[in-house]
Amino acid sequence: MDVVDSWREYLVMGSDSGHELACDVDSSLPSPRVQHGTADTKYAALSRFLKLSEKWRKDSVALANLGINEGVADPLPLLTDFGRHVAIGHYERSAILKSSVLAGVVAGGPASIDESLFDTVGKYVFDRRNIFPHDSFNEFCGALRSARDKAIYSLDAACGCRSSEGLQILWEDVNFEKRTIKLVDPSTRPNHPSYLSLSLADREKLSWKGRATEDTFLIEPFISHFFDYLEEYHRNEYIPHARHGFVFQILKGARKGAPYFTTGPKTREQVFKRARDLIGLSEFITGPHSFRHAYGTYVLNYCPMADGSFGVPLTTVQFMLGHTDIKATKKYAVRDSDLLSFNLLFANTATYNGSHYMKQTELKIAAINAEIRKLESLKVTLMASNAKHDNKLIS
Repeated sequence: MDVVDSWREYLVMGSDSGHELACDVDSSLPSPRVQHGTADTKYAALSRFLKLSEKWRKDSVALANLGINEGVADPLPLLTDFGRHVAIGHYERSAILKSSVLAGVVAGGPASIDESLFDTVGKYVFDRRNIFPHDSFNEFCGALRSARDKAIYSLDAACGCRSSEGLQILWEDVNFEKRTIKLVDPSTRPNHPSYLSLSLADREKLSWKGRATEDTFLIEPFISHFFDYLEEYHRNEYIPHARHGFVFQILKGARKGAPYFTTGPKTREQVFKRARDLIGLSEFITGPHSFRHAYGTYVLNYCPMADGSFGVPLTTVQFMLGHTDIKATKKYAVRDSDLLSFNLLFANTATYNGSHYMKQTELKIAAINAEIRKLESLKVTLMASNAKHDNKLIS
């Protein structure tokens, strides 16, 4: 397993890897130094080899049990994840049916696939320059020409949704009284009148990347901006009709009034980049996904909490972003390096003031005393809570 674990290190880093085995191999067979995405494709061959090896092992064990094969085979599998299946979603199932004739004749259609043996990294690498600067949001909206577009990007900034998710909301998904928004998987309401009103080509443009929750967790001031711009859009630009219930419409041309998500992505991209360029934002802010990066970074690092701390736990950020896998959350919501630098500066100042250096023993004692104070505070809180509960029972 050391060979398997070090393979990516060898393929990507070569002699620069911190893995001893990868460096040893590189000394005799220089690494191709490929990107992570290319390394992912090579894992498919490795996975196939290991699965064939596992099949050979099982067959050898079966033959040995029958007394046919005298060779010795390990009774235990090399990896524990062999043979596990995972359920596939609606859109992945549709894609398999489109690309495979055999899948279409299997009773019930494809329902699951083999679980991947290895984690993949993919081509995408998070770059802090892709984060939309929240302080430039008002100026950005001022450069947009329609209240519709201002409402769309306010929604993206408020909940960190994917652009496709926000563009597909229906009026029934918006609760004006509670100021909440639901993001609903189209496959959960396939016969909705708004979907049935679409042409087949437009209906196939409905997309969903597997968001794990319909709920959104909205941050200010962007949610207030959203409802303000939504009201302006509904009053001045929206075309009332009974054809569909999509909130955002095409505002001009022959398809005026049709759902805005059915337009080509380049049309929407031009709207974003025009406003970006007008206010001089970096070219690394390439599209509305930059709002998702900004949302994840903010809630993880800077969101004020009720206990006086800042930053939401990573597992909670995973839920807020709708990720099914926390590895995906880590790409979007990484710890901000500025915050880490500040914390490190504080730590360094606390341990060395120019004349006195705190020894490791002193630091350990200070850390233990801090934990004791936390526990004592928790004890006081619990005692107060129990006393309050007992008083209720007595009364």
